[in-house]
Amino acid sequence: MKKMNQICNFMSSNIAVFILIFSVIAFFCPKGFSWATNYTTIFLGVAMFGMGLTIRAEDFRVVFTRPKELFAGCVLQYTVMPLTAFALAKLFGLPDDLEPVNILAVGYSDEEAADPERHSQSRIPVEKLVSYETV
Repeated sequence: MKKMNQICNFMSSNIAVFILIFSVIAFFCPKGFSWATNYTTIFLGVAMFGMGLTIRAEDFRVVFTRPKELFAGCVLQYTVMPLTAFALAKLFGLPDDLEPVNILAVGYSDEEAADPERHSQSRIPVEKLVSYETV
């Protein structure tokens, strides 16, 4: 079991490196990875299940202490964001075979750039991440 923990810790602490390596390989050798598209749902399910295993019931307590924010987040995520994606698809004349599902607002701060090593130095507790994603 100790060996398995070491392997899991190594994999999780270096996941970004693995993603980059496999992305570059897949870019140059797409046929070697084309089989994976048939299993995208399964891969996502396994990843979501793995993340769910780390969440405890107490982690949700923070979420339910702020019901107004929770409700507003749900309404915005399931109405405004998809409608904006649809409107942008029509505005830019995307082909009919593309189905806009959602739009993700991405921005950047005009402040000084953050240290890239900050991710290895500190991590957000799961309960904060869960409450942030829901509000």
